[in-house]
Amino acid sequence: MDNGDPDGTTFTITDLSKINGLLTAFDATAKEMYESDSMTDIARAVYSADNFGGNNRNEGYTNMVDLLGLLNAVQPYAPSASDAIAKLKEAVIYSVNGDNHEGAGGLSLYYPLSVQGTEELSVFADICTSSYYLAYVDSAAYGTTGGDLSDYDNSGLIADCDDIWNYGYTADPNVGSNYSDVSYADDNSTIGIQSVYFDEDGTYTVQLSDMSAFNYATCTLFMTYDGTSVYLGEDDEVVTDYDAMILQDGFDGSWPSIAGQPLAIVAVSVGEDRSVYTAPITLNGEQTNLRIEYDFTSSEWRVCGTWSGIDPETGVASRDTQPLKDGDVIAPAYFVFSDEFNDYIYGDDITVSGELQIEYDALPDADYSYSMSLYDIYGNYYYTTSVTFTVDENGELFFYPDEL
Repeated sequence: MDNGDPDGTTFTITDLSKINGLLTAFDATAKEMYESDSMTDIARAVYSADNFGGNNRNEGYTNMVDLLGLLNAVQPYAPSASDAIAKLKEAVIYSVNGDNHEGAGGLSLYYPLSVQGTEELSVFADICTSSYYLAYVDSAAYGTTGGDLSDYDNSGLIADCDDIWNYGYTADPNVGSNYSDVSYADDNSTIGIQSVYFDEDGTYTVQLSDMSAFNYATCTLFMTYDGTSVYLGEDDEVVTDYDAMILQDGFDGSWPSIAGQPLAIVAVSVGEDRSVYTAPITLNGEQTNLRIEYDFTSSEWRVCGTWSGIDPETGVASRDTQPLKDGDVIAPAYFVFSDEFNDYIYGDDITVSGELQIEYDALPDADYSYSMSLYDIYGNYYYTTSVTFTVDENGELFFYPDEL
């Protein structure tokens, strides 16, 4: 029986008698993480760890990160992570992973990739079993406000590890109270931008003045349509020169499309061999998300199926990716910004018959707005100065650099 896409599947059997040893070892690692002078490096490294449940702007955030991936990422800064890894492998006695999670260790934990408000932190504080990890997470969440972590003192959150296990333990009410703005708004970005310009080759270029909190960048597109701005999503065609602190676009005017209609994509995971993207669609009249995968080895796209995302009320992620069936009717969805309304509009219906084809197609002839989205290690994102470009009826692309 076909019950979803096996590439995203994980299955684990855990020896619960080994969990206490794992928690104790992890608490020692969390202490080293919290006390490290390299928090920005740690936060950046953790983004390389596998994660589960979407964790992108299209589908929402669960902030669940693979524990083994996190421990491997922080080990250069927290040497005791090697002991925690050994305890994790003792606790996980059997595991099976699909291709999209082939390095997963069997257990995951909460990590603030993108905190969805201080209430989320309060819930986490009530269930966290390591006071040092709680303090680390609180510091990372404070980073979302754009504040200076060197001046942030939350040492009052550190409690004796025995106390946090007591039946009558109550989480410190100060978690999240030292900062009210966990909005990930542009103004909170900690990335220093020196200038935005077109170089002598006509390439859109961003010169950074500080990359200490820089995580990654994407190119972001909006299409002008009947006086509105239609969001076409983000692609990772950005060339990063860390030595010169320069970002340059690799955009060539093509965009992932289905049946000639562009998809409003956002990356779910980016790897060396394959990357997974998500795009909003309707499926038989119901809003959902289409998961697609690009294989760098074969240079081909594959449709994985649909994923319902994260329940806005419970925060629970959909369990699996459902394959499309012959006879299903889908339509691309696009979020529109205008003076009159902000809502979704929909493309033409596509009836599924056999395997759907995803292609890099030239964008429709129209005017577009191009910018970069710069993400920092705390989950903030910042739109650089946008510039207009036009795609004509022949598929030729023309930028207007004088706008910068």
